[in-house]
Amino acid sequence: MSGSVGKRSFGGNRFIAWLALLVTAIAACRAPEGPRAGTTPGSGTTTPQTSSAAASPQIVLPLPGLEHPRKLAVDAEGALYITDSSEKPRVVKFPPGTSDPTALPFTDVQTPNFVAVDRSGGVYVSDYTQNKVLALAAGAALPKTLPFNGLQLPSGVATDAAGALYVADTGNDRVLKLPAGADNPIVLPFSGLFRPVGVAVDSAGAVYVSDMRQFVLKLPPGADVSTDVPFSGLTNPSGVAVDGAGSVFVADSSNNRVLKMVAGSTTQIELPFNGLRNPEGLAVDPGGNLYVVDAGNNRVLKLAAA
Repeated sequence: MSGSVGKRSFGGNRFIAWLALLVTAIAACRAPEGPRAGTTPGSGTTTPQTSSAAASPQIVLPLPGLEHPRKLAVDAEGALYITDSSEKPRVVKFPPGTSDPTALPFTDVQTPNFVAVDRSGGVYVSDYTQNKVLALAAGAALPKTLPFNGLQLPSGVATDAAGALYVADTGNDRVLKLPAGADNPIVLPFSGLFRPVGVAVDSAGAVYVSDMRQFVLKLPPGADVSTDVPFSGLTNPSGVAVDGAGSVFVADSSNNRVLKMVAGSTTQIELPFNGLRNPEGLAVDPGGNLYVVDAGNNRVLKLAAA
């Protein structure tokens, strides 16, 4: 595939992407209700208990050149990595303290979706309509396709401290783990998943997943049964993130809000973002600052750590 995309091919790609997203949205609307087998009931069976965080001014980041930002990641130095569904789909990096983007060499990506970055600076991108996950090693000139076979509409990607990569295989209702250096991914024991979307991993190795049954699930390290993180009232949850203290964040996209669940709590907190419209990607930096892609407004917001 050529690295350049003309207007005719772009129109076709955008139509394919739109159609795939429409199918996912329709499936979400028809998602079955009730608890899942092999999963501790939680968020789907309780009345929402929501508190509001103290007001803290959100910052609209001055990131010029973005047309349709979708998802993002942040590295240990504070650089932002953003997928942009622009006329020529791309993945860009904003070094810390600058507003000058660097286009990363994902030249053949068709529908860049979620993005992750590992401790060594490797960047991972799910290509939603080409059903693959790409990896760009630190300093490499070109990305490579990772050995995930049979993917259907891959979405969330995340890495852990050991260099393993996790992928939400949305169309196949599963989450995969590819250990560092391995050639064969492992299917994680999340029971009853329906269209998993976002993925995050905490410092202990627990895996968090949002799915279109309006749940956020947690799989502790070594466990063979997932549990519910007690979020309630979700509608089309998208990105998930976890901070160093174990607090979990979710972009509640269709409700135009971002929620936080402090570790050990059962009360969700609605964070003080203003004017959100279809928030999608989330990321937390080492200082606890939260970044949100406000996709409907084509902007990226930052909320300082409380």
